[in-house]
Amino acid sequence: MANNNKDEISASEFSKFLDSNSPVAILDVREREEFELTRLENSTLIPVMEVEDNLELIQSLRTSDEIPLVVLCRSGGRSMQITEVLLSQGFTNVLNLIGGINELSKFRDELKAY
Repeated sequence: MANNNKDEISASEFSKFLDSNSPVAILDVREREEFELTRLENSTLIPVMEVEDNLELIQSLRTSDEIPLVVLCRSGGRSMQITEVLLSQGFTNVLNLIGGINELSKFRDELKAY
């Protein structure tokens, strides 16, 4: 998955990646109420405040560090913060979704902006 900044991915690029059916782990760091409004299939919800207590679970979302871990939220702020936390904890191949669900919804009919 090519990207300009090694720690982020654009919504259009991520949408194309999803269409390719390549392996990816998706970490949604929004709150449960937000997750219920709209979500990506096969994403795992771990709200921001619970991330640091669930690092082993997050690592288990992918079978290899070769598989990208894409972190998303509503608009990209919380996910950027968590991407930095994960990278500081030794995770690799972690990408923040620029613009979050709201930006991705422009490319994915199954999502709605809110």
